[in-house]
Amino acid sequence: MNASGTVIASVPEQTLKEALQKAGSKQVAVQMDAISGAKEYQVNLPSAVLEALTAAQSLLIKTELANVAVNSGMLAGLESAPTGTIALVIGKADPASLPAEALHAAAGKPAIELSFRMNGQPVKWSGSRVPSTIAIPYQAPASELAKPEKIVVWHIDDNGQVAAVPSSRYANGTITLETGHSGKYAVVYSPVSFSDTGDYPWAEKQIDALAARGIIEGTSQNTYTPDANIKRADYLHLLVKTLGLTAEFSGNFADVTASDYYYASVGIAKELGITEGAEGGRFIPEAEITRQDMFTLTYRALSLAGAIKEKGAAADLQSFADAETVAAYAADSIASLYKAKLLEGDGSRILPLSPATRAETAVLMYRIYQTK
Repeated sequence: MNASGTVIASVPEQTLKEALQKAGSKQVAVQMDAISGAKEYQVNLPSAVLEALTAAQSLLIKTELANVAVNSGMLAGLESAPTGTIALVIGKADPASLPAEALHAAAGKPAIELSFRMNGQPVKWSGSRVPSTIAIPYQAPASELAKPEKIVVWHIDDNGQVAAVPSSRYANGTITLETGHSGKYAVVYSPVSFSDTGDYPWAEKQIDALAARGIIEGTSQNTYTPDANIKRADYLHLLVKTLGLTAEFSGNFADVTASDYYYASVGIAKELGITEGAEGGRFIPEAEITRQDMFTLTYRALSLAGAIKEKGAAADLQSFADAETVAAYAADSIASLYKAKLLEGDGSRILPLSPATRAETAVLMYRIYQTK
């Protein structure tokens, strides 16, 4: 450990190559022992080896502060072309550098800073197409374990902007997340709650969990309006966010403009073939989405993400009293979600033409989130 409190380890190129060759498609761990008084842990890795990683290979950098998986896609997110030695630094976040909101919420909880250095100089990591998995040890108190779905991670960027990490989840003394950005990561118990969800016990937990991760938002600071119907653009926006879908797109629907908050989500969904829109090259974003359209879009997105293991058929819906009212284009999609236990009808009905409510949307989004 140097005078600044940095513990430095270097992995020789040949040693790393041999370990990866021996491991094949398995993960290779690099353990850095805990040192009393250490402020950060830095592991120096040869860029040539990292560039040679296959999609099935990764390095797991293990420290007392966090474990970070280094994969083949991480290098693409570095602002400079990788050369020489790349240093991954896992450190304790300086409380003085946290904005007041994060400092208060993360009091008494772990907060780390993830950064990179290349040939001794800081280099920004952002927008990686292949996210890295981070695991932060945290022993939650009993008061938080009553609602563990509210234990999340906030990301604080270089400008002090705070955003909940949608993929963060807590289990067995560890909170894990997927990210493609350097910056600070703070464990928090989400303060988000709504005053109008108590009459929806079948959806309240799901609403709180998704709101804590920034996947859904309330209609005001304290209300969610669970019985309101959801619009087509809003649903597609939530679906893309929940699954973390990305794609380069060059065009969008005629009635979706660059100033719309859902512009990117709709563009991504269009590019990936999740939605074909309506007649005349339009999407009709402000129209309420029907349940059968919600299920159809969901099936397409989940199929793309590889989350549908077994495809269903219209015949699988015969136990529902209104199965005959399901449109032909939606039947197989709905049946597939039903077989995957992601769909529950209203008692004995699917109600395909009914509008989807914000509460129903939250429940479906949470089931999708749980499949990741």
